[in-house]
Amino acid sequence: MKRIIPLLIGILAVVAFGQIAVAQVKCSNGVLSVINPTKGVLLKCTIAHQEYLPAPPVKLTRNFGVYIPPNYVPCGIGQPCSGTILKIQGTTHGIANDCNHAPAGNENAGWLAFLDMAPAPAPVMICPEGLFDQFTDVVTNPGERWNVWGYGNGWNWRAVKGSDGLTYSGNLQIHPNDDDFVVTVLRFVQATLQTDPKYSVVTNDWVFLGNLMAYEMAALHPDLFNAVVVYNDPFGSPDSTGNPQTGYSDAHGDPIPLPAAPINVLIIAGLNSSQQSICGGIGYYPWMGTPSYNRPYTVDDTIAYWNSVNQPDTFLYEPNTASKFCNYVGHNAAAVTPLWRYVATNRQTGVTTEVWNLFASRGTPFCSFGPDGNIVPNMCSATNPPIRL
Repeated sequence: MKRIIPLLIGILAVVAFGQIAVAQVKCSNGVLSVINPTKGVLLKCTIAHQEYLPAPPVKLTRNFGVYIPPNYVPCGIGQPCSGTILKIQGTTHGIANDCNHAPAGNENAGWLAFLDMAPAPAPVMICPEGLFDQFTDVVTNPGERWNVWGYGNGWNWRAVKGSDGLTYSGNLQIHPNDDDFVVTVLRFVQATLQTDPKYSVVTNDWVFLGNLMAYEMAALHPDLFNAVVVYNDPFGSPDSTGNPQTGYSDAHGDPIPLPAAPINVLIIAGLNSSQQSICGGIGYYPWMGTPSYNRPYTVDDTIAYWNSVNQPDTFLYEPNTASKFCNYVGHNAAAVTPLWRYVATNRQTGVTTEVWNLFASRGTPFCSFGPDGNIVPNMCSATNPPIRL
């Protein structure tokens, strides 16, 4: 059976095909359990977690949210069971605001309302919270700053109290082990609620480092996820260099490893006219302490990143007048080629990667179909029908 890895290019879409003691996790407003779980309420939970700093035996209290939808179904009862959606935050909103019942309208709304409508077995959502940055003369809008692929040296975390009662802050006293924190929470929730690990998705709500943290999860832990959905292409956020032949590195010169294995589905949604363009360009983030950065990557580089483990040897281009989605690095219409479908197959393994450019030309499956799988009326015109992948 072939393993298909669709990579949808965003608006553009990109489609690329430890044990924890229960006592350590506390939820203040409900029951996180397979027996009589609290459904329809965002559970606000904490876990004592060992970071790189402070040194053992000092631990920090980390926050995360869990949402168990009305149609949640645990595994082991002889019917299809719920999966999980791991949503990396990375904003200034915090868990209560980022995982709420507000209608969809911006990047921090709509998820729980959608899950309320999802038929059984509806997936459980997990919302881990990163440590927050401090206000400075330059950083006037600080938020969650993930210690992802070496970026921790650039943040100045706000004061937090350790298990020893002392207060720690900055990037010398605090060096979060965010990768382990997120993986630990995911595994705990999957085991506690008996969800199906074969249906596990990691996604993010904000372009800056939230997407890169989601990407790190997928690249380093392909056994935990079968799908990745990121808001804007993570490479070049804020400044990366490299290629599959020589390796990737982040803005601090730290290595970004190649994926450990192919991922089943990768969707990258992004606006071609935005600073985080599918075809790259220049971005400006003065409120982050980074007045400007060069984004030297295009989505073609992202395809090459995942192809480094897929190793395709057969290619299809539609139309066959172009073999890449971008003519050059730049956020303008001329940078985008006519290519709308790319298929790459490894004939020996059967792994296939499909990439669809849905920008301004074809209806997307996200806006065309509701939770029941049926077409949502008036979402696509007669000349722009939905696509079933």
